[in-house]
Amino acid sequence: MAKPNYFYGIHAIDALLEHRPLDALSLFVQQGRESDSHVAAIMVSAQDNGVSIQPTQKDKLTQLCGSPQHQGVVLHARPLAFADEAVLDTVIAQESCLLLVLDQITDAHNFGACLRTAVAMGVDAVVCPKHHAASLTPTVAKVSVGAAEMMPIISVTNLARMLAQIKSAGVFVFGTA
Repeated sequence: MAKPNYFYGIHAIDALLEHRPLDALSLFVQQGRESDSHVAAIMVSAQDNGVSIQPTQKDKLTQLCGSPQHQGVVLHARPLAFADEAVLDTVIAQESCLLLVLDQITDAHNFGACLRTAVAMGVDAVVCPKHHAASLTPTVAKVSVGAAEMMPIISVTNLARMLAQIKSAGVFVFGTA
């Protein structure tokens, strides 16, 4: 059986409940934090989507998510999945599109920071390889401050082939290292 996914942090959980509420299973809220306006809003959203809410001690939240940075809320949810390669065709068919292509980003914190920046810059989709890349973990969701939920993150088998495909579709490609 797969290890349960516990998402944590106010913004990451808020984005998850907004963009894929059916994947939320149960919300754990730190006792005494119910009056915090951000936590209260998350609780209302969870209730509206039929997610069970369980008051929990701070130490138990830290244990569930493996981090003390939970901000008083932890959500047990299905994992975020990479978008299918076919989504790329839809994105590049737009009149103008902005893609962020990442290669060999293996650290969850760096991946989350890239996603956060991509949303701030108006990126339409992020593309990364299937191998030698970070997974979409709850840590990525936390560091991205919910950005992982806001745009497609496409995992491709062959980056070189994908770059040739988008070039042939008329997308200007610019690279840095």
